[in-house]
Amino acid sequence: MKKDDRETDEAGEGRTADDDSVESDSPESDSPDSDTDLLRKVVVGTAGGVVTAAGVVMLVTPGPGIIVTLGGLSILGSDFPIARKTLNGIRKRLR
Repeated sequence: MKKDDRETDEAGEGRTADDDSVESDSPESDSPDSDTDLLRKVVVGTAGGVVTAAGVVMLVTPGPGIIVTLGGLSILGSDFPIARKTLNGIRKRLR
């Protein structure tokens, strides 16, 4: 490494630009948004899973099984790409 590529911090220690990226990846730098995103995924996953499961049960029992299953997939599709992709595939088949 060239001497010009190094910077000196306040303590007089040499640092490179790569040192900053290591510090930002530390677990202490987690923002509160990551907790709310996790909570949202858990809630959406649970609600979507329950609605989808209820729709699948309704396919063999009296009730609007197809509509409820599609509703559950649309709830899951708001946060999970695989559910969104499945729902889009079903929509293409229906057209």
